[in-house]
Amino acid sequence: MGRYAGGHRRARRVPLTVAIVTCALVGTGVAAGAKSDTSTRCTNGTTAASGSDDVCVARGNATATQLLQGVREVAESQPIQGLVFGVWVDGKEVLTGAMGEQVEGVPTTRDVHFRLGNVGETMMTTLLLRLVEQGKVKLDDPVAKWYPDLPEADQVTLRMLASTTSGYADYATADEFNTQLHADPFRPWTPDELLTIAMKQPTVFAPGTSWAFSDTNFMLLGQILEKVSGQPYPELIKAQVLDKVGLPNTSFPTTSDIPAPVLHSYTNERGVYEEATYWTPSDFPNNGSEITSLADLGKWTTALGTGALLSKKSFELQTGDQNVGLGPLTADRYYGMGVVVTKGWILTNPQFDGYTGVIGYLPAKKATVAVASTFGPKGDISVSYGAAVFNRIAEILSPQNAPNLTVCPRGC
Repeated sequence: MGRYAGGHRRARRVPLTVAIVTCALVGTGVAAGAKSDTSTRCTNGTTAASGSDDVCVARGNATATQLLQGVREVAESQPIQGLVFGVWVDGKEVLTGAMGEQVEGVPTTRDVHFRLGNVGETMMTTLLLRLVEQGKVKLDDPVAKWYPDLPEADQVTLRMLASTTSGYADYATADEFNTQLHADPFRPWTPDELLTIAMKQPTVFAPGTSWAFSDTNFMLLGQILEKVSGQPYPELIKAQVLDKVGLPNTSFPTTSDIPAPVLHSYTNERGVYEEATYWTPSDFPNNGSEITSLADLGKWTTALGTGALLSKKSFELQTGDQNVGLGPLTADRYYGMGVVVTKGWILTNPQFDGYTGVIGYLPAKKATVAVASTFGPKGDISVSYGAAVFNRIAEILSPQNAPNLTVCPRGC
């Protein structure tokens, strides 16, 4: 889900529960370059792969070699500018790598930092469920407890916000928001400004009666969790989630700064191909502003997929099928709380300011996959190139569980 051209800003906000769209992806492929001195060394039973990319493969592992070949085939056939990817099975590194350029003339390395959008929503729903377990809030608490003047505030609950069944319209698709954003993508936004835009739109459906993804749900939920805890969200999520898992390269900053080395992003959302790395993250506070790295993504995806920070009951709720039958959700592909569940995978598919990717955990294989990519001048903001890479990896890891995620959430 992410900012994209064509009227609305964030294609990243179209979840993978919608119907699969088949697209013919074409492009120029990643550009190879010499390995950077900042490249991290291969460890834990892995060895550097041949070639100029920063890649580590498990020694003597035929599947790792096959995975690398599959990733290269996708990356070289598509207009991918920079790519980082990782596969871990049963806690062991099978393959990690970086291809292409982090910025023109500088090869991508496995230690780059980047934003990846709604991965933050998986963390937010985990945080919510932890606070429920700690007795600080209840899932069925109404929004009116904190925002009594909002429409349907006495009927919309925290559970509905986390499962995006509130009926609140998505401010990210509002013309007012996109007009202001495209006029100045660096301008700061306040949550109150975003909430005002959201509530000018009519509700999509009565609370709890259907499902439709809306950034408004998570923006509002983050604000409520701040009020519940009495802490700024970045401090709250760090203490309750990031530090618990051990994610030293992940944070929720309030500025557009990203620590070096940086995987720079590019977009053609405003009709021209331009850098978007330092566009303001304030328009998606808490749920889309996080900075992370490949190593941290791998750790978080495993923690998310195993329910490491939650009780069994809470984890079953986060990944449960309670929303099946609402809107487009089916037993084969549904949305729990901040996560998509399909073909045995627990995952999410972020797109954000030119970054696209997928993180997924397959319990049947104890397999973790993390992918993040950027696209070049011949790319299309409507296409998730990260999903194309993930699909190939999933097909090789477990063909019977291949999710065949859409690479064109709003059509190619």
